[in-house]
Amino acid sequence: MNVLPLVNKGLAMFQWKQDVEAAERCCNEALRTDPECEAAVATLAQLSLQQGKIDVAVSMFERHTELARNEPELVNALTYQYVRKSYLIMAARGLIMTTLCVGIVCSTQVYQGLP
Repeated sequence: MNVLPLVNKGLAMFQWKQDVEAAERCCNEALRTDPECEAAVATLAQLSLQQGKIDVAVSMFERHTELARNEPELVNALTYQYVRKSYLIMAARGLIMTTLCVGIVCSTQVYQGLP
C-alpha cells in the first residue's frame, strides 16, 4: 500500500496549522503500514528536530540511513545524523547557544562562552 498520501497529509497539517502532533500521527500511521517508508522516517526526524527532541531525531536519522536507496539519499541522511550527534556532544559541553528553526529546516549557532 502506498503510504505517501499519509506523509503528505501530515506535512500539510504541519505547514497549514503548525500541528506537529497531527503530522507525527500521520507519519507514525504510515510507518505502521509500511515500516520502510523513507519519507515518513525522514519527516519524523525533521519534526523531532523542530521540537528539540534531538535523541529521537538522531535515531530517526540512523533509521533513514538504513533505508537510503541511493548515494545522494545516503549522503543526506548521514549528514543530518552526524550533525545532530555533534549537536548533542556540543550541547553536553555547553557550547550551543541557540537553535533557529524555520519550517522544518534548523540552523544551529555555536559559541564558546562569549556573550
